[in-house]
Amino acid sequence: MNGGILAFRAEDIYTDRISGPNFVKGRTFGCGLFYCPFSMSETLDLPVALAAAPFDTVGATVGSVVKQISRALRRTEIEPEWVTHANFIDEDCPDRFGLGPSAPWPVEQSTRHVTLAVGRGNSVGWIIRVDVIELVTDGESPLWKSVPLIRIKSLSRSQAWSIAAVVSRLLDID
Repeated sequence: MNGGILAFRAEDIYTDRISGPNFVKGRTFGCGLFYCPFSMSETLDLPVALAAAPFDTVGATVGSVVKQISRALRRTEIEPEWVTHANFIDEDCPDRFGLGPSAPWPVEQSTRHVTLAVGRGNSVGWIIRVDVIELVTDGESPLWKSVPLIRIKSLSRSQAWSIAAVVSRLLDID
């Protein structure tokens, strides 16, 4: 198989070994979907410097969480090209463009979860996406709604997966 859609939990990124092309060991539901046009031979370990407990996002804004993640990544050797809130054009449509920097960080509930995904960028590089997904009821049908929160740019695949592992630990997604 040369590519496909994978669902994964962030803990699967750095805790289990990949045993074949496009195979994620462990649970394959929940936290994210992405197109995987490559075969991963192994996962990356979390840098020792960031193996500490995640930081608290209760009462924080999207902008303050972005700053905390940016500072934490700057202290490592895996500094990304950029870290920003998803709604960097400051549009007043959070469902389409994401929450702005002054919006409160979403509180997780049984029907609302922060997700993380790694995918190819529009031109060069890789994008690490942090979104919140929520089960909403539209009439009689329940639907999953995704709202963008953070975007992080990396130029290499291995750096993107390292960043994803660090962000997963910092936001306690694993």
